[in-house]
Amino acid sequence: MNSLRTLYGYEMKKLLGRRSLWIVMGICLLSLVFSMVTGLMGNYYGGGNTLKECYELFLAERRARDTVSGRDMDQALLEEMSAAYRKIPPGQLSEGNYEKTEEYLTYAMPYCQVFELVRTWTGMDFRSAVYWEPSQQGLYEARRAMMERYCRVLGLSEKQKAFWMEKESRIPAPMKYVCNDAYYMMIAICPMMVICLMLVTAVGMPGMFAEERVLGTDQMILACPRGRGSLYWAKLLAGLSAAALCAFLMAAVALGSAFWVYGTGGSEAPLQFFFPYYACPLTMGQACLILYGIFFLTALLDGVFVMVLSELTGSPRATMVLAVGILAIGDFLTIVVWKNPQMPSLWHYAPMASLWHEAIFDMRPIMLFGRCFTVWQGMPAVQLFYGVLMALAGRAAYVRHQVRGA
Repeated sequence: MNSLRTLYGYEMKKLLGRRSLWIVMGICLLSLVFSMVTGLMGNYYGGGNTLKECYELFLAERRARDTVSGRDMDQALLEEMSAAYRKIPPGQLSEGNYEKTEEYLTYAMPYCQVFELVRTWTGMDFRSAVYWEPSQQGLYEARRAMMERYCRVLGLSEKQKAFWMEKESRIPAPMKYVCNDAYYMMIAICPMMVICLMLVTAVGMPGMFAEERVLGTDQMILACPRGRGSLYWAKLLAGLSAAALCAFLMAAVALGSAFWVYGTGGSEAPLQFFFPYYACPLTMGQACLILYGIFFLTALLDGVFVMVLSELTGSPRATMVLAVGILAIGDFLTIVVWKNPQMPSLWHYAPMASLWHEAIFDMRPIMLFGRCFTVWQGMPAVQLFYGVLMALAGRAAYVRHQVRGA
């Protein structure tokens, strides 16, 4: 155990001393901060004139939404919303124009997120939603009908549909509206965090095994008493620790930036304000815990993948190119599968399903022993399975190289 600890400390020191790792890490952290605040930069234009600075407009909208935050989306709130939107001049009731009117800024702005959710659930266009006769019962019946249609679009079986409709029945009605800017941004930035993490591991970890072959020191190391067993696990643990550290830094920067810019409130907001079609009684705070937990597991899985790939290729450059290429292909395929419900849900069992937050909250359930599980419930087991499989495959390749010397 002492020898493993010594080897682990040496490998960690060697890995964390790589300048390329921290250069890419720094660029990724700056990119995350920039992505978090870019929507608040610049000016808001209308009619060829500057109306307000984007940040000033955000503060005004946030103050307006705070006046209705914490209220139930009941009959009273729906009637207030409808009355406020009907103050907008009829000639300005078009997408992109109404938000610039004085009537919207004065009366309707507090209800903007509620209004968009009503439009999504009912399927109405903007003008129809403005003149919709508000009905609490009609709104939640429209949501249930929307979820039933969505289940048919996904091609779910009766058992799977019943699974989701039972969860739908547990969503409180009326639903409570809560300002959720910070948690909304923390969820929205998750795909970028995963991509940044994979770039960091692809650039910083390819040399864990391959550099020893390139430098010609591998046979000397393998001839040592600890070269046959402990060294492989020490390298693997060092890579996992470095990947976890990078994931922690990215998550800390993302959360810190979101809370600093948008405030800390909103954890109790229903997840349906981000995923209107999702039928599960989760809050945005719970969704963030799920996403960031899966993000840490993805970091460990990606660390194992890059190190095993390094052992198999024997070349840092080849490992880097393959890792980035597989990342790009996996990201593309994940988006394609999510945007095409008719495609089979087998992709949920692939390790790259965690690349996209919409895929994690996809409503095509994972089936196991005849039971339905949400994707986020099954994904940790899938990642653990692939992680162990790749670690054992890397160990087998490492032993084969010891014996054959190639």
